[in-house]
Amino acid sequence: MSSLTKDPLLSIAKIVLVVFLGAIGVAGVALTAALIGLPFYSGLLLEKLAEQNSPVGSQLIWALAGIFILAIVLVAIAFYFFALLRRIVNSVGDGDPFIAENATRLTHMAWASLAGQLTAIPLTAVATYIGKIASDAGKHVNYDISFPIDGLLMVLILFILARVFRKGTEMREELEGTV
Repeated sequence: MSSLTKDPLLSIAKIVLVVFLGAIGVAGVALTAALIGLPFYSGLLLEKLAEQNSPVGSQLIWALAGIFILAIVLVAIAFYFFALLRRIVNSVGDGDPFIAENATRLTHMAWASLAGQLTAIPLTAVATYIGKIASDAGKHVNYDISFPIDGLLMVLILFILARVFRKGTEMREELEGTV
């Protein structure tokens, strides 16, 4: 019996994670290309803004560079997170998820999630700054600065799951030692 018929949900999870990793990789390459290309097309961008009598100047270029850099960091964190999750899912498929490596992976996922939440703060600040620049240029921009409690809850859950996996691994090792 193939693994697809044994556990179709696990097979779907594996496929979805590969697709996510691919999409995140493409996003990382696109953001990196945009950052590298920014000095080459910033003059053209500033010319177009000047043609529209926009008061926006080089501060927009620096803000865009900041957005690209922070987004690349966030994408790298997401890639790391999903790569760890894929390894955990693969260990489930191998039939042995309660291993010390998975406890460590969950801990790393929790730290990565926290790093992502913290990276989102300056990213939001720079995006808000760009929104202010646009509104100063006569464009009305709606933006929302909120602190995502669900992200912090996920961090907490991942840390707790890491401890559960660590304790489960210890209990199994103790049980195997007594048999």
